[in-house]
Amino acid sequence: MLSGLIEVVYNVVDRFHARRIRHHFAQCRVGFVIDVGAHKGEFIGLVVNRRTPIFAFEPQTNVHAVLEQAIAAHNVRDLYKCAVSDVVGQADLYVNSLSSTTSILLPEEKSTWMRFKKALLGGNLISAVEKVSVTTLDVTVLPKLGSLANGLLKIDVEANEGRVLAGARGLLASGQVDFVQIEQARYQIYKGDLPDPVAILRQCGFREQKRFLFPFRNFSDVVFCRSNP
Repeated sequence: MLSGLIEVVYNVVDRFHARRIRHHFAQCRVGFVIDVGAHKGEFIGLVVNRRTPIFAFEPQTNVHAVLEQAIAAHNVRDLYKCAVSDVVGQADLYVNSLSSTTSILLPEEKSTWMRFKKALLGGNLISAVEKVSVTTLDVTVLPKLGSLANGLLKIDVEANEGRVLAGARGLLASGQVDFVQIEQARYQIYKGDLPDPVAILRQCGFREQKRFLFPFRNFSDVVFCRSNP
């Protein structure tokens, strides 16, 4: 299937991209990781030290078995099989045959990237719609951190980063998270009037530290750090 081939090629390139991110965080003191949008465990497997405590979130049922196998040797405190946003409840998950681009947001089909992706996938962006549970980081993770410190919050949720951060203001204000990594696309790829994740991070005392442009040049992973860690 073409989507499977695309994902194989993407994953090869992603390994190179992840090595640069791993090198960056190897020079930082990271005491725990919150991985929102864990997918098949790529970030955990390629970037995170196996001894580091991890809280992972992934709502896609069709990748859970692969994810669980990929992270089995890591220090995973909790794996939450739900989506993350700024409210607690339920939402529609728009499953994509290219599973790394599944989202609770509807795709903006007029964008150049979505038109290109639609052509690659044979004309269909959405292969199924699932009803999934939704939570916030303040409700789910913050009460479980205890004395953990120097955290890294990694968010890869296909343009919903702003809502995830809006539901994590308590976490960001706790002083227990020192680094936040978000994905920034070069163009609008999903519908909706969404909160600006950079504005929220600045309000919470974070500044941009490092930017990693993906080799296909369609997005960057951007690392922010607390101004006074």
